[in-house]
Amino acid sequence: MSSKKVVTAFEKIHLKRFGFMHQDGDIILDCVINKGIVENVTDDISHVSRSIDEVLPETVKFWSNDSVREGLLFYAESLRADQIIEGPAIIVDQSTTIVVNHGWKSRVLASGELILSVDTTVAATEPSQIVNVQDPVTL
Repeated sequence: MSSKKVVTAFEKIHLKRFGFMHQDGDIILDCVINKGIVENVTDDISHVSRSIDEVLPETVKFWSNDSVREGLLFYAESLRADQIIEGPAIIVDQSTTIVVNHGWKSRVLASGELILSVDTTVAATEPSQIVNVQDPVTL
């Protein structure tokens, strides 16, 4: 794919997602993640990856909502479309860490992106536990 096609595709996705484009500026690639599908593999590659069922989340302790919480640690590559992750939880991949606080949940889109939202069940029963202030440093 040519660099012009990459830039055009990026601008289209950015405009759809954020509703604006910077007209005067360079595009800087901060992180590139490449995924591929291989067909007709003749070598044994069973050692390369594990099935989703083999990658079970582990329990960890971390700071969330002004206290130490116990939650599940998920690896992004093991998540599947429409999976719901209820906080407290941590989702990690090679380049980022996402904390899903108590009272929040995350839904995995088919594209692998995550949608974070307030868990209405927790908000109704424990409204003081919902942190609605978004800190751009920790987002």
